[in-house]
Amino acid sequence: MSRPRLARAAVAWLGATLALSAAALLTTRLAGPLGLRMGGASAAGADLASERLVTTVDLRDVRVDPRFARAARVRWEGVWRVPESGRYKLVAEGRGPVTVSVDGQPVVTGQGDGRLRGRVVLEGGLHALSVAYEPPIGPDHLRLRWARDETPLRDFGPGWLFARTPSSGEVRWARIAPVLAVLARIAWALPLVVLVTLALLGRVPDRVRRGLRVALPALVMAYAAALRFDALVGRHFWDGPSWAVEAQRAIESWRPGDAPWMPEYEVVSGDPYHYVTRARAMRGFYDPDVREPLFPAWTRVFLELLGDRVLAVHVASASCSTLLVLATYLLGAAAFSRVVGLIAALAMAVDRDVLWWSVEGFRDDAFALLVVLSALALLRLARSPTTRSGALAGLAGAAACLTRITSLSFLVPAAALLLIPRGEKARERRRAVGVAVLVLLALVGPFLLSCAIAYGDPLYAVNFHTKFYRSRSGLSFQESMGWLDYLRAGSPLREQVAIGLKGVTTYPFGNKWRGLDDVSPWLPRPLRIAAVAGLVLFLRSRQGRLLLLVLLTSLLPYAFTWPILGGAEWRFTMHAYPFYLVAAGLALTSAAAWARRALARRPGAAASTPR
Repeated sequence: MSRPRLARAAVAWLGATLALSAAALLTTRLAGPLGLRMGGASAAGADLASERLVTTVDLRDVRVDPRFARAARVRWEGVWRVPESGRYKLVAEGRGPVTVSVDGQPVVTGQGDGRLRGRVVLEGGLHALSVAYEPPIGPDHLRLRWARDETPLRDFGPGWLFARTPSSGEVRWARIAPVLAVLARIAWALPLVVLVTLALLGRVPDRVRRGLRVALPALVMAYAAALRFDALVGRHFWDGPSWAVEAQRAIESWRPGDAPWMPEYEVVSGDPYHYVTRARAMRGFYDPDVREPLFPAWTRVFLELLGDRVLAVHVASASCSTLLVLATYLLGAAAFSRVVGLIAALAMAVDRDVLWWSVEGFRDDAFALLVVLSALALLRLARSPTTRSGALAGLAGAAACLTRITSLSFLVPAAALLLIPRGEKARERRRAVGVAVLVLLALVGPFLLSCAIAYGDPLYAVNFHTKFYRSRSGLSFQESMGWLDYLRAGSPLREQVAIGLKGVTTYPFGNKWRGLDDVSPWLPRPLRIAAVAGLVLFLRSRQGRLLLLVLLTSLLPYAFTWPILGGAEWRFTMHAYPFYLVAAGLALTSAAAWARRALARRPGAAASTPR
């Protein structure tokens, strides 16, 4: 396409997109005041403030508004547009006394402690809806959802609720507005899809292709950050600024799937709370403890920023999960191609399981990030063995060890593999590996030494946790025991080998992929098949073999404990997922390249090619 025609097409697209966006905004205005009227009352029954227009039933609108801070009772009132006649169910999710009435008749009522349900037969059309609620003291949530009987629950989205009885014209505009909003989003995203498609076909200028190399990873990274912010606020943000809640609601419409995030009460036990406790108690980075210091130190940064709130540990894990998406792209791009990296990073960005764990406050996101960065640094060392690449590999490996000492399970074999090849760079490679080892020992050694002095065991941060697995396995757990002794005291050798083989192969691979169902139920199976093929393709290249070694040996610390209650959590093998996704991307791009070559070899293909 010539430049003038391209310019005219761009102008036409921009005009159409702006027109769609303006139409979506205008129809929303013409639909009248959408949402519900929210009001509050004190314990004495006096109104606390004038009514406020809100989009749905959400207790966070009360928490973030200072005018309602002293509300003992809250009410939401408006009109519900029922799509058609039938039996409907309403579900109130939260705690505390709640009553949901339709046309003045209670449908849901009681002392909520999770979910309260009610059913009602309604004619299609407009019905008065009211909700009365008494918020308990402390963090809580309230969410109202609905559905036709025997269909999945859904939120009260735009166009279903009116602050007052609407006219027939306003109802029509309310139906049209969401459709126009979706079309406007598609229109804004269309140029990017077209550019990517043309770039893959090799039909864009080099300058555009170079721009896409930066823009596409940046967009995936921004999308990943937005989805993790959505999960963070949806699950853990109780009384923060109102802009956070409004931003989360805006992101919801861009989230793959429509399953809402269920809020969780502030943690006061378990690993996330222990990380907070460790972070608060840290006097020095290398203090001896059962927890390696890097993730607690990272949590301490956010404790300072968030006024010592426990939310800090959730922000810490979410930030690591966001960086993990970028690291996954870099790993795929460095090992194979940018397209492979983009496929893997995008899947990592949207996977529901990854998103869920990203805001739970565990160190597994940080560990996964550092395993991927270590693999990336090892690839760089293998290709360009210099003092700098060795120092970077040692730094990444040390960070992984200071998150989990068990990282030695993949760092030692990877270093040994790098020392095996002989050739013109063998000497430089040995020197670079030596630098990496020295940097790692310099950074990890002080923690091992402090544990040896305090507990008599440099690997105390690993061996201490055998107590948990021994207690779940029916073994004696009063005395201390190292990991090797724990394995010897367990099942017979043949059974241990079978458990270990499954623990590094089918078990961690099989429990992934389900989180992609929210994107499309047709996506997990093809990606899983592609990943198997990609792992086989890893064997064809030196970088692929290095990644395969890091993948398998990084799973060894979890390979023998997955059958134990509490040892099979998805998060323990999260770090393997980026490698599987890179393998899937490699298989897909290899299949596409094979298809292009096959088409080019067809009889008559050369004759039909324009000159």
